[in-house]
Amino acid sequence: MKPPYDPTWKRLVAAALLATIPVSAQIAKGATKYLGNLSGGLSVPANYGTYWNRIVPENGGKWASVEGTRDRMTWTGLDVVVTFARKEGMPWTFHTLLWGSAYPSWMSAIPKDTLKAEIEEWFTLAGTRYPDADLVVVVNEPNVQHAPPTLFLNALGGKGTTGYDGMIEAFHLARKAFPNAKLILNDYNTIEYGKDHDTCLAMVRALLAAKAPIDGIGIQAHEAYKRPLDTVRKYLDTLAATGLPLHITEFDIALSNDTLQDSAMRSIFPLFWNHPRVAGVTLWGYEVGKTWREGTGLIRADGTERPALVWLKDYVKAHPNPPGPAPISKVRPQAPWKTIAMWEIRMREGTPVVGLERGGHFLSLHDLLSR
Repeated sequence: MKPPYDPTWKRLVAAALLATIPVSAQIAKGATKYLGNLSGGLSVPANYGTYWNRIVPENGGKWASVEGTRDRMTWTGLDVVVTFARKEGMPWTFHTLLWGSAYPSWMSAIPKDTLKAEIEEWFTLAGTRYPDADLVVVVNEPNVQHAPPTLFLNALGGKGTTGYDGMIEAFHLARKAFPNAKLILNDYNTIEYGKDHDTCLAMVRALLAAKAPIDGIGIQAHEAYKRPLDTVRKYLDTLAATGLPLHITEFDIALSNDTLQDSAMRSIFPLFWNHPRVAGVTLWGYEVGKTWREGTGLIRADGTERPALVWLKDYVKAHPNPPGPAPISKVRPQAPWKTIAMWEIRMREGTPVVGLERGGHFLSLHDLLSR
């Protein structure tokens, strides 16, 4: 006689699977643009993947962090972020190859010809270790009024005949090291103030004229919330006219007052999200008290969300398909292990249902267990 059917094991499996599913999904999951943030230190916040779908190491990818002692490479901080990105199937940004504010101090004392060899070695080692980088900041803050990596650019050709020979060479070296990544120049005040905007525009045009392999313009946007919307829109449009995708790379709102930060977010973010040449937005402030400047955090130590984040979640969910220049990523992170299926919660007739995507079809947990 056949024993009575006992569904207990299926209930246990279902309970175990439900326990592993985040309470909230990534804000921009399924959207046509990415919405990312940074991660500092030697760990990624446990709830990071429930909010963001791009990640940037705040300090781990800076040359000074990796090679503080000559020929002694410390990739730990960067490895933490990249391992997380690979596990989650999440695009990530390499920040940054050359920056005048973060390079090994020992480099100031070596000959120019040796310096060029060190730059080439740094690019090659980074590209070999991280071939799956999606965006790579080749030159950070090159405006002469900011923090240009003059030491390195001079070693690569200086101003030369174009005025930007060293920068052009830096992009060619970066393309050799990162053949599949999108290479960008990154700077601040470029959509806030006329002089900084004009300088950035001149650099980008010179790179394009020299056929340097630049794939986008990184716009930090730290001060954008302080400026008139028409000003920000005008400068976005001018940079977009170069034909390159725009990446908002370090957007933050340094206001500790919840109401003021929320108001500023509601005002400026839709301009970025809906601009047809903006590929995505990376915020530069996540956990309160752990950001580079006061007031930029979005989630408190106890896990509660500041109003600006609450509004941001609702806005992006309501506007998942803004016009954009390109797909989120042309490089799929390659994990050194087999990818594990990601469970999702979708609505069926007003009821949340657990399941996963298979062959273009959503199969519920009940469907799978009934097979």
